[in-house]
Amino acid sequence: MYWGLALSALSDKAYEGFKLLRDTFGTEPPVPRGHVRVRWTCSCGESLYDDFIEQRPNAARLLEAFLNRPRAHTPRGSNSQGSSVSSMASIFDASSRTSTLATPVSTYGGSASWARGNDASKCSPSRTRANDPFSFRISPFDTESWLLTCANEGRLTPKIVHLDVNQGRIRSDKDLALVLREHYNQLNHRWFNWARLRGLTTIEFVQFEVHRNRFADIRATPSMPPKSATSSASTAGPNKSAGPSQHPYNFEPNDLLPPVGSAYLVHLFKHPIDYDGETITYLRSPKRRERLEFGMGWGVHLVEGFLAQRVWAVMMATFGLGSMAFAILWTLKKGDVQGAFGVAQWVIGIAVLLVGGLQAWLE
Repeated sequence: MYWGLALSALSDKAYEGFKLLRDTFGTEPPVPRGHVRVRWTCSCGESLYDDFIEQRPNAARLLEAFLNRPRAHTPRGSNSQGSSVSSMASIFDASSRTSTLATPVSTYGGSASWARGNDASKCSPSRTRANDPFSFRISPFDTESWLLTCANEGRLTPKIVHLDVNQGRIRSDKDLALVLREHYNQLNHRWFNWARLRGLTTIEFVQFEVHRNRFADIRATPSMPPKSATSSASTAGPNKSAGPSQHPYNFEPNDLLPPVGSAYLVHLFKHPIDYDGETITYLRSPKRRERLEFGMGWGVHLVEGFLAQRVWAVMMATFGLGSMAFAILWTLKKGDVQGAFGVAQWVIGIAVLLVGGLQAWLE
């Protein structure tokens, strides 16, 4: 166990060094066609970016301005900092009048065929925009709220679980991240988890079809539920359309797809304490009002992939230790120290080229 922890720490440091060199001298992936790149700096100092599809002009720039605002924990002794926070809130207050970024859930229209026996008056949290345009006031009624989460179980089999994320439990994005971390750790609590080459690489908003055995068939990514309660308002009868909305999902509509970027979600998952005062992820996540036993649904997908730092560590350890063992055995058998270490250096050089070429091909 000690050697495993030491190897993991060494691989993390080596990966951070390679990542720093790549970020400093390497090239950034180009922005995909039809996307807009949003950059921000976390309160921990790490610079991140995500790519979005805009459904309204300047929606990405508004999100970028919000993410780069002065944090809540920043000292507010000076008037300049207080004025900057109030000005940022005023920007979002003004934009909310013409944008679905601030559309309350209660404004959904359509028939009541989406859900069964829900009281819509209890499902729409009252909004407050004093300082944070993404904040809300907790409703006195803790209605059902389930985040459908897809993750691999067993032999790479994606299955659905219902995570309880009602407003009584979740007060910020930190609480939401802790719930996701607890579920993911329960799926990967084996003692040899530190030696796994695969791990969480990204988090996505997806559409999937749930089968009886909880198997999730991913249909679209990124994807969100439709903003209206029904795809065709003409199919609703006159007595249904006049009633309150019965949308099966509770989420904050916005003008970006995905509503929250993968880099933001992964950083939230790894560093939840940095998002104690944020609510943007919780508000924009599709939370179902009732359980979904089978059928089409929306939620989040915890995507696993090969962890670059661990793959590098295993490859270098294998070839490095193997070359060292070969050099020692060759020296003991043949008495040729120079020839032994010459072959060992050649093997290590080939290993570095192979791993570097493989990583470049994968990226």
